[in-house]
Amino acid sequence: MLVFLGWFAEGRVHAKRPQVLIDAGDRARPPPRTGGRIRGEFGLGASFGLRVEDPVAALYPALTLDFEQIAPIRVRLGAPVRLRLWDRPPRQDSVVRKLDWDEVGDYVSILEQLDYRDELVFGTSSYVTIDARVGRLERAQLGHGSLLRGYVNGLDLDRRRSGFDGFVRVGGDLLEQRAGVELSAIAGDLAGGQVFAARAAADWAGAALGFSVAGDPLAPRRLATDDAQASSFTLDSANRPIHVGPRGVLAYGLDLSYRASDEFRYLVVPYVDLSLFPGIGQGLHLGMDAEVAVGSRRDHRIAVGAELTVGSSGYDPVYFDVFYTSQRWQVPFVALAGERPSDLGSIVRPKAGFVRDTDLSGVGGYGGVRYRYREMVFADSAYRYRPGFLGHTWENRVGIDAQLLQLSLLYAHRGRLGFDVTELAGTLAGVQLRVPASQWTDVEAGGGWSFAVQHTTSRAPEGRSGVGVVAGAPWFHVGLAGKIPW
Repeated sequence: MLVFLGWFAEGRVHAKRPQVLIDAGDRARPPPRTGGRIRGEFGLGASFGLRVEDPVAALYPALTLDFEQIAPIRVRLGAPVRLRLWDRPPRQDSVVRKLDWDEVGDYVSILEQLDYRDELVFGTSSYVTIDARVGRLERAQLGHGSLLRGYVNGLDLDRRRSGFDGFVRVGGDLLEQRAGVELSAIAGDLAGGQVFAARAAADWAGAALGFSVAGDPLAPRRLATDDAQASSFTLDSANRPIHVGPRGVLAYGLDLSYRASDEFRYLVVPYVDLSLFPGIGQGLHLGMDAEVAVGSRRDHRIAVGAELTVGSSGYDPVYFDVFYTSQRWQVPFVALAGERPSDLGSIVRPKAGFVRDTDLSGVGGYGGVRYRYREMVFADSAYRYRPGFLGHTWENRVGIDAQLLQLSLLYAHRGRLGFDVTELAGTLAGVQLRVPASQWTDVEAGGGWSFAVQHTTSRAPEGRSGVGVVAGAPWFHVGLAGKIPW
């Protein structure tokens, strides 16, 4: 069965795990599992559409295994095979898109999903909560999100990725007050090509102290540019930009917060975060999150967040955001290959070089609103501002995961004015729709605007070396997925 929701899927929310209203009944020991039966589903999807510049047909075999009666584990394997119907320039002279299968991370991403969630209760009030997933990371967040928020590891249309997002918490009562310690870890790419982040925290009587570290050890600081086209960079045989000089970016964070909640209806969390990027900049985040549950069963949850930020030159709040996988190569990515704004100059700069060379100091802020209905519906909208070039970010997401309809939508823009919905440069957008047609088949359709490393000329040889830019790239597909459950 074709994977629904593509890169913007949201099966569950990992952000701010401890800051969620908890029903007292959730702490009860789960019933013992019996039997050894494994449930599963085999699917084969077929679709037609467009991937970057080429019309394609795709076959998508997938296998899902659910070990719920043995352990709280769910696994999904999938491998899309995209075939060119028309090899438009730059020509690769191959029917199968080699860009989908020319890096280690492409093969690791065959493991599309591995979920493990469980809670172990011991003593009279102590428990251990484990929540881990491997696969596509959507809206990943660390702590209050000052370093990493809304991160997606699979937006490059030529590169699928499988990452890790895990959380462990040990809690109980200490001196008649709630207390706990927790550890979060995020890896954007199990093959080692993207972000790594971790956070350790402890709390007692509502007060919490946390320490975070996040970085990208392979992030380029400078790119090798082409002598003839100084506004473009050189590419290797795998269609990747070539870096020059040292690489890597690292950040540290310290956060303090207080949690006020009745555990049933409301939650208020004021916080202060301090962030440091050695050799680049530092910043302060002063914010508050609030959530209320409404309805007879507390099924509807409405949350708001507000934040004030102050940073030095070179400090970009939420450095690892939804745009990071593109901006790690180039800030900003352009609307179309070969089209660059005239005021960008002739120097190609990835994000690590951009923030170090650009004055971003001053006062900024953030505001957002979120809505949830059980695990079926969510809607988020958030706006962030920081001084300097490309300081406005507007991000919107909607998701529905119901029996008769599955829908996922994303629109995000970063630029001089985040609400400029008509500007393609700096825009990410996508929509996915899936509707069951019968017990054995589903119909799905999707489309959007993402990014890819593209050649600036049509003269790229078979080896794909040449010059290029990070540019906006279209995609869409319409298909039918057959499934055989057992």
